Amino acid sequence: MILRYFLFGLYYILDAYYFILIVSIIISWIPGIRNSKFYRVIRGISDAYLGPFRGILVIGFLDFTPIIGFGIYNVILYFIRSLVLTL
Repeated sequence: MILRYFLFGLYYILDAYYFILIVSIIISWIPGIRNSKFYRVIRGISDAYLGPFRGILVIGFLDFTPIIGFGIYNVILYFIRSLVLTL
């Protein structure tokens, strides 16, 4: 029972982090925002996960690497969600 609550909480924390990753990618497209403190904080939080993936799949000036990171992240979320539902 405690394990289920722990996994349930972990799932929601990771789900919230997923939206932080999305926000960091979307606001990186806005010109001139890189100088703001908000962007630096969001980028610092998201680089903890997306940092190792950067630069793997670059075509021209576009970095498609977050797609790989999001795919792996969704698989992790799927497994945690399925564990919560089976317990």
